[in-house]
Amino acid sequence: FKMARRRNKTTVLMGCGLGPLNTQKYQLCAKELIELSDKVIWRDEASAQMCNTMVERSDIYVLDDPAIISAQQYLKEKVKQKENYVAINFREFPNEYGQNKSLTIEEIRILLRKIAENHEVRLIPMHTFFIGGDDRDFFAEICDESIHEKVVVQYKPQNLHELYETYLNAQACIGMRYHSVVLQTILNGNNYIIDYTNPQNGKISGFLQYHMLEEKYEKKYFNLQNTQKWDLEECLAQLERGDCVEFPQIDSMERYCEIIKM
Repeated sequence: FKMARRRNKTTVLMGCGLGPLNTQKYQLCAKELIELSDKVIWRDEASAQMCNTMVERSDIYVLDDPAIISAQQYLKEKVKQKENYVAINFREFPNEYGQNKSLTIEEIRILLRKIAENHEVRLIPMHTFFIGGDDRDFFAEICDESIHEKVVVQYKPQNLHELYETYLNAQACIGMRYHSVVLQTILNGNNYIIDYTNPQNGKISGFLQYHMLEEKYEKKYFNLQNTQKWDLEECLAQLERGDCVEFPQIDSMERYCEIIKM
């Protein structure tokens, strides 16, 4: 961004959330990135509000996550072909988000064994880089000798369309990382959300609030920072019930283009 500024190139920060920023080092780094951006378009209101406490500027925008636009475009071109598997994304609980009070690895194993009694289980990584925690490392830790043979880890990273197809055709989905939640909600609808972010202003609750889905996911959502115990049986019941939430159709691409050209 500094190089672009020196060469008089337009810089755009878009499709991002902001935080958590628990140390001054990262707060200053984020502040500098925002100041170096000619256009700033956040994907949720909470990020915009945090941004306003860090910098003084009036041209801060909030628009739908671009991943939504991409997934809905894909959905227009495909027909669901339900197959007998459940697509699941877990991630290791990150320290910077607080403490996981309510879900253990053993409970995850019990869930996987229960689902595998009736369905194939596909563990789908959403992050395969070393920095940020490779989901496949966590899956390998989960899959000890007690795990059912029908539990399969997707070790080879999928391209975007392969990932979309996996969530689209699944009998049901469980998501933990933010974009697994976004894509499963749009492409499938029969999905259960395990939220590791802040229940008040985290990115996952922000996504549900922004699209007015909180009520629809009341029984299909659990936050790991809650003090109450996670109800495994309720999760299984919701997935087997097969009630699909319909995501509202959006079209923000033109607005993105407008803002960038301004």
